Amino acid sequence: MNTFTFQRPFESHVHGRDGHLLQAVAPLTARQFWGAIFEPNLKPPITTGKQARVYIERIKAATAEYPDFQAFVLGYLTDSLDVEDLYESLLDGSLLGVKFYPRGATTNSDSGIEDVRSLYTSGTKQFDCINAVVAADKVIQLHCELNFRLDGSELDPYDKEGYFFAEIMPRLQEAHPNAKFSCEHLTTAEAVHYMLKNGGPNLGCSITAHHLLHDRRDMFRGGLRPDLFCLPVLKRYEHWEALIALVSGNHSFVYAGTDSAPHDRRTKESDCCSGGVFTAHAAIEFYAEVFYRHLHLGPGFENFVSVHGPKFYGFEPSDESCTLVRNPWTVDDELHYSINSDGVDSIRPHGYSKNPEERMKLTWKLV
Repeated sequence: MNTFTFQRPFESHVHGRDGHLLQAVAPLTARQFWGAIFEPNLKPPITTGKQARVYIERIKAATAEYPDFQAFVLGYLTDSLDVEDLYESLLDGSLLGVKFYPRGATTNSDSGIEDVRSLYTSGTKQFDCINAVVAADKVIQLHCELNFRLDGSELDPYDKEGYFFAEIMPRLQEAHPNAKFSCEHLTTAEAVHYMLKNGGPNLGCSITAHHLLHDRRDMFRGGLRPDLFCLPVLKRYEHWEALIALVSGNHSFVYAGTDSAPHDRRTKESDCCSGGVFTAHAAIEFYAEVFYRHLHLGPGFENFVSVHGPKFYGFEPSDESCTLVRNPWTVDDELHYSINSDGVDSIRPHGYSKNPEERMKLTWKLV
């Protein structure tokens, strides 16, 4: 097989950032996907419908060469979010849903929820916000980690997701039985087990390309590789196997969400590096590589990248098509997005290395 044609895909989780960075990375997403959900953890965060509408206009300006591209934005679920404005913004389409970040767990999460118990405790503003999302028939995206256990003790970074699915997710579903939750960027066997038992029309999950391409051994090959440091972190090989098995099941509640997260090389390759892997430049090619190496580039791939995600969020999949061509290639360039008095601002795309022999070899090219 030298070509594979499939429905145009949908991106359920991407970080577009803002300013010069948005102008550089948003077109890469628009080139591949008919629509994308942009995360709200900007500075300041997107917390109102007005902010979301203005941000969408900036995204449209950045992706003007792709006029049919549709951008969607979530509201950042904070401890002070206005319930009435949230509900109105969900009804008028300004917001597609809300995003839960545990405070301090990931990039720009300092505005996140301080006490996760507020999400499932009746009478709190956070509880009422989730009820507003349910009433509007929208989606709550979850960053399924915590920094601390409910007893206040600190969690190991490799245990954060497993703890969330053992202790928090059941409480959330019990408190909000009609809520539609999307568990983002799954990384563990514990999460996979929970999804296989409970996944369905009201509980879905996204999986990134980099968590399907790598396990934590890759982050330490030849030394510490900051370009593979992401949040949640890459896990052991056994967890990678569980993710591959989940994707192979062609479940309607499992879909693509890249969590592509651009960071300037100066902050990414620093003494305290930022967490995130930038994959927007070749998102579909990375997913295709996963299916080509470990599964099968066929209907299951199309469902994963093009069908299951939009259906979960209430959209009809695209009736347009695109084609992958078997044309081996490597990621050969950094992404320069601005020039200023400090020099050239650049991002290291996933798969790139200064050494051509170390660049990731990809089999398929999107045309």
